[in-house]
Amino acid sequence: MTVLSIQSSVSFGYVGNSVAIPTLQKLGHDCWYIHTVYFSNHPGHEQFSGEFATPKSINEKIQSISEIKGFDNCKAVLSGYLGLPSNAEVVASTVDHVKRLDDSSLYILDPVIGDDGEIFVKKGIRSSIRDILLPRADFIIPNISELSWLSGQDVNDYSAMIAAAHQLLENGPKAVFVTGRVEDLQIANYAISEEGVWRAAGPFINQKFNGTGDFFSALVTGLLLNGYKIDDLLSVATAACELITSETQKKRTKELAVITTLQKMAVNEISAHVEKMA
Repeated sequence: MTVLSIQSSVSFGYVGNSVAIPTLQKLGHDCWYIHTVYFSNHPGHEQFSGEFATPKSINEKIQSISEIKGFDNCKAVLSGYLGLPSNAEVVASTVDHVKRLDDSSLYILDPVIGDDGEIFVKKGIRSSIRDILLPRADFIIPNISELSWLSGQDVNDYSAMIAAAHQLLENGPKAVFVTGRVEDLQIANYAISEEGVWRAAGPFINQKFNGTGDFFSALVTGLLLNGYKIDDLLSVATAACELITSETQKKRTKELAVITTLQKMAVNEISAHVEKMA
């Protein structure tokens, strides 16, 4: 199957499409891609350079791919870091186009806004994601801060998280995957749908990792297309994130150990314990 991934690109390191493409390929999918920014490296470093892709340039690429029937086997659109607020409209029209070609295709929204209470995208992106992209999403993958910003609720405990996720579900998604909730010595991911709540967790590593959210969203996308149920998907994706953070810590680097992880990652052999919470 084919995935169209619309998100950032870096020349050095692994965030956005730089991690999504090899991950989706590892899971057996072709990955066509559109870059929303072209950066030297991720902004987690002290300095970086590069430029933002405009709606015009993105749309031209989309149109060219469409003209050669490049979307005829597209089963999912994955979007992440938008770069510019106006790029949300182009993503939305692309999702609409792909769904017109195949109404069974999926749209997976990684609403990249910020983390740990800090917004690191341009003004207007939060509202563009909430108003334009969220209503189209089949699945959305926010971290705790993004869940709070998109729902308009303070997510300061478990009950508030569930309530905020259900508010997002009212906008159309089939499930909300909430990532990165630190609980004692664990870091937990949740899958929340109208059918229930599932939790999977791995050991908390006290280190800042850039790109784990992009890795997780690519895993969710690929595993959905591979027919995984939500609980099994959550198990594998959480275990894979545990593997990549462990490998990265061993290397003592600011960049995710993507190549090592993908070489070691046998999807049928990794899992994290999943608990049905509700």
